Amino acid sequence: MAAVAVVALAGLGAGIAALAFDRDGDDTASDGGSRDKTTATAPATKTPGEKPSKPSPSGKSSAAPSKSAVPAGYELVEDPFGFSIAVPEGYSRVVKGPRVYYNSPGMEFRIGIHVQEQDPKGPLRLSREADARGPQDYPGYRSGQVIETQRDGLPAALWAFIWNGSADDGGSRQTYDLTWDEAGKMYDVWVSAPVGKKSEGKQHFDTAVDSFSRPADQN
Repeated sequence: MAAVAVVALAGLGAGIAALAFDRDGDDTASDGGSRDKTTATAPATKTPGEKPSKPSPSGKSSAAPSKSAVPAGYELVEDPFGFSIAVPEGYSRVVKGPRVYYNSPGMEFRIGIHVQEQDPKGPLRLSREADARGPQDYPGYRSGQVIETQRDGLPAALWAFIWNGSADDGGSRQTYDLTWDEAGKMYDVWVSAPVGKKSEGKQHFDTAVDSFSRPADQN
């Protein structure tokens, strides 16, 4: 899993070394928590045009990705929760509580985003605590790995693991989860995929993280 986690970091793009998400868990946990059970569905909305450059918190100039920069087979969506992100075409937007999800038809691949207030514990400690709870929260939890890293020079943590999946999943699942602090908020982006298609899931994860843009990046 150490090798998997290292590989998971390789495709995050310049200035990104890891990531994590809300610590209630991915998919359906044994304690009844869930990121995949949803309450509302709506089609993704494509971005109408390119985004201007703007100063980043570090003082460097950066820009939100334009439609032309999004990989083939993906679309850049402007989410009502106040961020933009590139997701595979044809995914459905689902909201559950404070989280938003973009799911493939049949729920085979799941992309989750959570924007919340920063926690004094920080991304790394929260991720390590989630990893420690893994055997209680996820049946068959294994290959858990937490790596301290940065995203654009800001504190971040990558949490990756495998678990048995829910009764509806038909097999084990691989999860990649990135959390970082920025501009007074904690951002969490994760992707869950069947273990047999984890390479495709990793691609979706890298694209989601590389394309993610917070509200300040869009002004």
